[in-house]
Amino acid sequence: MGGLSSEDISGNVLCTMVFFRENIKDVKNNVGMEITWERSEKDMRCIVECVIPVDTGNRSILDGTLPLKIKKYLEAVKPEAVYFTVKDGQRTMFAVVNFPSEDKMVAFNEPLWLDWGAAVTVTPAMSLADLEKAGKDMEQVAKERR
Repeated sequence: MGGLSSEDISGNVLCTMVFFRENIKDVKNNVGMEITWERSEKDMRCIVECVIPVDTGNRSILDGTLPLKIKKYLEAVKPEAVYFTVKDGQRTMFAVVNFPSEDKMVAFNEPLWLDWGAAVTVTPAMSLADLEKAGKDMEQVAKERR
């Protein structure tokens, strides 16, 4: 199985990996991870923003653990999509994840804090299909406020 290497992720710019899995059961992505994902109606889709402090990121790159920990995290949370970028000069990951229940926030967030001392923000998010389903509720709320 292939994986990320420290040559893939270096300096202040991280590579971009994108995994989209809407209605796809099995995917082999460009880093060789096989991921099976099915979204339940009960899942809460959220965007997890992980900002890794520069010093911590630098140490993790130099000792070779950053790509391994990213790979392990992505295998565990099975994101719908993940993006890597720079935000305010710091390595940043945005992962679209599905929380099957509120208690899973611990399993999804603790590795980011413990491994990197990252600043983590979790924001609920909807797809276009979710927004379309919410149309009747929006109409009702608007009607009540007229």
